Amino acid sequence: MKKTLIAILFLAAANLSAETYVSFKGGFYFEYPENWIQVDFNTADLFLSRSVTDPSSMEYEAVFALAESSPFFAGEYLILKLDTLEWLYEYKEDSIVEAVEADIGQKLLKTSVWNHLADTNSIIPVYDMENKIIFIQSDLTQGTEIFKRSIFIKKMYDKGVAEFYFFAPPETFESSKEVFKNIVMSFSTENVEQALPTEKLTVAEFDDDSDDSRTIMIALAAALLIIIAVIVRLKMAAKKE
Repeated sequence: MKKTLIAILFLAAANLSAETYVSFKGGFYFEYPENWIQVDFNTADLFLSRSVTDPSSMEYEAVFALAESSPFFAGEYLILKLDTLEWLYEYKEDSIVEAVEADIGQKLLKTSVWNHLADTNSIIPVYDMENKIIFIQSDLTQGTEIFKRSIFIKKMYDKGVAEFYFFAPPETFESSKEVFKNIVMSFSTENVEQALPTEKLTVAEFDDDSDDSRTIMIALAAALLIIIAVIVRLKMAAKKE
């Protein structure tokens, strides 16, 4: 005899956060588009090991990219780095700004980064005091040819600095800027644990008397226990942080 059972289907941890990235280490989260993915660490490590000369570039938090891009760095992508502090005091913010100005050899323009982002003709580095954002736009070249345009954003918040390295091909850069903007604007430190996506429920029909239905239910129960254990460990790690 058949009857309707509610089968609780849990996605893998990477898929649970398909649209929201939560950093327990940094104490923040942000959202990214449905058509983006988080790149697996092995793939990201391989790419960075071949493309950078500075070993510190490997110390990243996560990499994200347009899902349809193959390889992932062929289209738009983001490298997230993190510098955590016990507390980011105002004088520390000033020293960060001064360090950036020293690195690039020019003063940062104090203005709204989002108004500046809409100006396609300006690549002047910006310090948005209200949003605590440093914004730098630049080009990556091979010879005389621009093969990527980039936006570097330092987002200062109470526990440190989140660094967003955005890259896009020249032909899609202008349209990509709105995506980059939305990712940074969604940055938040409020209710981090609640930002974790909830489990999804699916209603399915099984034959109570079949071996297959019992096997499926046992597998689902095992998956449930594994997911619960992972969530508990993440929460314990967050509390320790």
